[in-house]
Amino acid sequence: MRELKQSTYTNNEAGNSRMFWNKITLIQFVLSVSIVLRHANPGNSWGIQGGVLVFTQIITDITHFAVPAFFIISGFLFYRNISPYLTMAQFRPIYFDKVKRRIASLVVPYLFWNFAAWLFYTVCTHLTIISSRMNMDPTALSVAGILKAILLSEYTPLWFVGNLIIYSAFASLIFAFLKNKHIGTAIIISLTIAVFAFEISPSLIQWFPIYLFGCFLGLHYDESVICCLSGSNAFKKRKYAELTVALVLFISAFVIFCFTKSFRSLFIFRIISCVAVIVIINIFLGHCRIIEQHELPGYAKTSFFIYCVHYVQLVCFDKIALIFFGNGTVSYIVTYFGGWIIITVLCIAEAYTLKKLTPRFYRVVCGGR
Repeated sequence: MRELKQSTYTNNEAGNSRMFWNKITLIQFVLSVSIVLRHANPGNSWGIQGGVLVFTQIITDITHFAVPAFFIISGFLFYRNISPYLTMAQFRPIYFDKVKRRIASLVVPYLFWNFAAWLFYTVCTHLTIISSRMNMDPTALSVAGILKAILLSEYTPLWFVGNLIIYSAFASLIFAFLKNKHIGTAIIISLTIAVFAFEISPSLIQWFPIYLFGCFLGLHYDESVICCLSGSNAFKKRKYAELTVALVLFISAFVIFCFTKSFRSLFIFRIISCVAVIVIINIFLGHCRIIEQHELPGYAKTSFFIYCVHYVQLVCFDKIALIFFGNGTVSYIVTYFGGWIIITVLCIAEAYTLKKLTPRFYRVVCGGR
């Protein structure tokens, strides 16, 4: 029997390595910027169904990897310092501590940014001078409507955080199912097949096996994953083989999805692409000196803030661009890529400013990040 991990909270030496945490931070930053690119398509804001150009749809399809990659990383980080050999009684205090931490890191930002987005859209959709250009129905002003908008993240892409909150609440049950490696493998495979076969679309169920995969890696293969991200010699020797496999799998799954455009091909592409992209980014970062720095640049630590605030600002940018440039093909391209770059830089600048002027407020609305 494998020995218990020395401590359920104290990270092992590899986990504490600067390279490991720098890579995790940079991977999350790349994923956040990819999500901004995914949402930069001005079609919805302009009232256009679908992409104006084929390549905009290709970009949107490619960036499907970002959210599932976040789910895997989130699951891994939640369980990576917990031994699968703990009893349920031993796990219970860890569970309560983890959930308590998630209230600050997930619940508070989720409620705050959803309320902020509802407030913004309420002003915009109820002022006559602005509402005519919003291309959306007025927000609900009833108590039920407000609660629905905030709790279900109707005006933000924070449904991902909402899913994590619910998954965290069931962490004890997840641990019970995954602590046995064979049972955990069977459960993940069964759920994956079920979602694929029955085309289960509800978000909580559809993303659950992907999140469980990250949890499973954290419980049973944390040292292997950490060694890969820490740039161990064994990993360096086979990195080119892994890069080739990752690229081939990513391209193959993407081509199949592009030709079929089905729920099943998208589901498979999300699973394959998120793992492949993490591997590719990890190998690329292995050649960058930035991962060896004692302190990463400030922009690399703004991932969560970017994810929370970019969408509303992209909508504003798209509306303004439509007024000044019209909805022609050239203006569409300029708005698409200009919005992605400008809003990303703007979000980073806002994070810098808030962190400097109101550090306590920034930490609260970013969940202590």
